[in-house]
Amino acid sequence: MVYMPVQKRREQARETAFELLQSGVPVADLTLRMIAERQGTPLPTLTYAYQSVTDLLDDLLLTVEGPIFDAIGDRGLAAELNHFLEVSDAAADADPALEELSAYAVRRTGELGA
Repeated sequence: MVYMPVQKRREQARETAFELLQSGVPVADLTLRMIAERQGTPLPTLTYAYQSVTDLLDDLLLTVEGPIFDAIGDRGLAAELNHFLEVSDAAADADPALEELSAYAVRRTGELGA
C-alpha cells in the first residue's frame, strides 16, 4: 500500500462525499463505508482520517462555506447576513449536494452557517 498523508485522504473523502451527495444520496444515508467503497479504500484507512461521517460532514461544510465567509465585506452586519443567506440559498438551489449540506447544518446546529 502506498503511503498517503492524512490531509490528502481527508481531501479525497470530502470530494467523494460531495460527489455522492450530488448524485442524490441524502445526507442522512451517507456513511463512511459508502465513501470507502466508492473510493476503493479499506474502511479502516478512511476511519484513520475521519472517525465518523459527522466529522467528515462537518469538515466538508467548513470547506464549502469557507469561500462564502471569505467574501464577507464591510457593509454592516444585517447587509452581510442577508448577502450570505442569498448566496447560500442560490448555491443550494443550484446544487443538490449544497442543499443536503445546508439541511445537515440546520439539523446539526439548529442554524445556518454555524
